[in-house]
Amino acid sequence: MGIPTVKREVKSYLVETLHSLIDNLYPEEKLDCVIVVFIGETDLDYVHSVVANLEKEFSREISSGLLEIISPPESYYPDLTNLKETFGDSKERVRWRTKQNLDYCFLMMYAQ
Repeated sequence: MGIPTVKREVKSYLVETLHSLIDNLYPEEKLDCVIVVFIGETDLDYVHSVVANLEKEFSREISSGLLEIISPPESYYPDLTNLKETFGDSKERVRWRTKQNLDYCFLMMYAQ
């Protein structure tokens, strides 16, 4: 399973989501499943804080291989400032959509 997450202004539901998924897996599913958390941010302080929080909250799941955490290097992302507006979307929406697509590509390539 892949779970993408990005910095949110209000609240992150990542820990709650992971608890819900993990707590509802049968023991045999935990042996045959990997949950990959993709942190789609280049702010290393933020990425490290998320990783530290997940390591504290899910140390057993990380040690067992049930939970993996990944984040792309800043160099993965191209310049997203001069994108062509499409579908009637604003420049900010086009940038967000493009980054989201790149995030999903990174996650899927990692998980293949």
